[in-house]
Amino acid sequence: MNNKKLFLFIIAILTSLSALSQRLPAPEYWTGGTALTLPDNRFEIKLFGLSSYGLTDRLEISAHPLMVWLMPQVRVKYRWSGKDGLILASEHQINYPTLLLDLISRKGIGGMISPEFDFPQMISISNGLLVSAKLGPSAMVTGNAAILFALRTGPVEENSTIDLPVIYPRLAAYYHSPVINTGFEFRGKLFSSVGGQIGAECFIIPGDDENIFAENKGVLTWTLRTRWQFQAGYRLCYGKYPFGSQWHLLPAFEIINGF
Repeated sequence: MNNKKLFLFIIAILTSLSALSQRLPAPEYWTGGTALTLPDNRFEIKLFGLSSYGLTDRLEISAHPLMVWLMPQVRVKYRWSGKDGLILASEHQINYPTLLLDLISRKGIGGMISPEFDFPQMISISNGLLVSAKLGPSAMVTGNAAILFALRTGPVEENSTIDLPVIYPRLAAYYHSPVINTGFEFRGKLFSSVGGQIGAECFIIPGDDENIFAENKGVLTWTLRTRWQFQAGYRLCYGKYPFGSQWHLLPAFEIINGF
């Protein structure tokens, strides 16, 4: 084989491998908040949020390794469509808050609720859909919608709410059920290892005076290959609490270890 034929043969092989690699789906990491699911057997451990594990390439389960003893919660995400075009997934979560609410119903350090209140046995169930669309090789937009409802063994005192941003709307289903949660998120890369995420979330809470809680979150992300991701930014919250409407600007920070 002369040099020209050898060169053409090598080019043909490289072209075939390139085409094959484009057809094969690449593993997806840092999938939280999107319709994508983790690859089979991958863990992503979060410092504050729910940590996730890929049971299969389409099925992901999440829980908090520390809070599971105080406020057990489990979330399951199943990806129905492929990884190209529109990606569709469903997300299902169950929470049991009674242990934690009883623990913080006291005076002094750690007390957030008056000890005069007793909580019945309660669980909340959330069912939702996520739809993601890839915008080129390094950007994605995701829309989500979910409905949350609670089951209780007895009534809950209206004055026992925790009137704090982020917490209040996520516990609202135990007082006024169901609650509708919807939002969107855009994420993309700025440089090879630096990216960003920005989005908004809305909680529609029924009652005598229907309330809407809104959150806007923006973070910069720094990713070290497939092992670490650091997130830092802000969370802007607005809502109508029992004492009136309030705005809050909070820091947003997360560390994720993947393996």
